Amino acid sequence: MDEDLELIERFKTGDQTAFDELMQRHYRPVLNLVYRFTGATGQPAEDLTQDVFLRIYRALPRFEARARFFTYLYKVTMNLCLKERARWARHRSRTVSLDGYWDDPERPGPRVIPDPAGSAQDRFERRELAGEVREAVMDLPEEQRAAVILHRFHHLSYEEITEVLGISLPAVKSRLHRAKLALQKRLGEGSRKSLTENRQPEAAG
Repeated sequence: MDEDLELIERFKTGDQTAFDELMQRHYRPVLNLVYRFTGATGQPAEDLTQDVFLRIYRALPRFEARARFFTYLYKVTMNLCLKERARWARHRSRTVSLDGYWDDPERPGPRVIPDPAGSAQDRFERRELAGEVREAVMDLPEEQRAAVILHRFHHLSYEEITEVLGISLPAVKSRLHRAKLALQKRLGEGSRKSLTENRQPEAAG
């Protein structure tokens, strides 16, 4: 049995430690998804991530393994992020900034370990962390940004993205294609292929 499903079954029988283990397994990916999609950092990102797992905790007794748990988790995360962004847009009272965030070793998220060989991929990742690519992705329309983040940064297949976003396979491909064109226009030749290449990675896990 899938390890997530084993933990869920343990939780359903009353083992509260199973949920702690489940949360530890997925906390960082959820936090990454939160700040990549919303732009929130620090405590707002942590609070939103905690809210995701609170909702999962409440819903887990009714969870049925018709889909993989992580796709269900990402769906809950994306829905909550969309609602939170709409709330921020209405109130305009909470401002967030990514300045300095990626250089803080105490923050979760992808880190770049310098490669003495200085490969093209390493240079791209440094550029990504420097902000240009991140800002370009953040400026995409929400529907395109969600597809790009799930595909490029979280390595979900097209089929998994359809489950998370609740859209058809042609819609996923269309959103990724439109995002690719927009990023090509903004970023130019240097980084477009690395970021938006239309490939289907193997299903996660």
